[in-house]
Amino acid sequence: MESTVLTKAFAILETLATTRESVSLADLTDRLTLNKPTIHRILQDLIGLGYVESLGGGRYVITNKLQRLSHGQDTARLIKAADPILTRLHDKTQETVNLGVLQQATISYLLVLESPQALRRVESAGGTDPFYSTALGRAIVSHLPEVRWKRLLQGVELKRQTPNTIIDHDELEATLRESKRRGFADEWEENDMGVMCVAIPVVVEGEPIAAVSLTVPMARMNRSRERELVAELQDTTQQLAAAMS
Repeated sequence: MESTVLTKAFAILETLATTRESVSLADLTDRLTLNKPTIHRILQDLIGLGYVESLGGGRYVITNKLQRLSHGQDTARLIKAADPILTRLHDKTQETVNLGVLQQATISYLLVLESPQALRRVESAGGTDPFYSTALGRAIVSHLPEVRWKRLLQGVELKRQTPNTIIDHDELEATLRESKRRGFADEWEENDMGVMCVAIPVVVEGEPIAAVSLTVPMARMNRSRERELVAELQDTTQQLAAAMS
């Protein structure tokens, strides 16, 4: 029976998983009954999905994403660890706090603590939004290796959520690079009119596993307050990363 792409992909993953060292394309070709172009093409897909990392020089290594997936622990552990930490942020800022993870090209909200103030944006756990129009999504994607977020962008049709949404690929790429440089992402009325969001990723062992954001009505927001909220988010995400390490 002819080997399927899935079978070939798992053969590559299993080969990479047998060693802690990086493996070259030539080594993979020697060990597997696959030709070099096929292996290279599948490796690029696995890199785009986050299961393999390219170290340069034609060498590859498996990431810990597959291990986390097989343990089935991420979501439950993350929510349990995040709940008290995000509650403290919520109490201090009195704004809506969100915990989100990247699933393909969307952000999934795992935990939402709504602002007690009357003027707020209402979101609920289990909801989703496009990654490119949200601070949560930009925070996570900007901290992925560039080869991964570029492959992600290739398969996404950018659609306006509001008149302010960035739908130009070059502009979005520049925004992601700027988010990585600053250490936080924001969006001003790009996902919903009347509110802005600022977010910082939760990075564990070099991998952005989630992000925490604050959603604030424009009436209560300016650049000075954004800087204050970024400082609070930095402390929160560092605590959460430490709890998940």
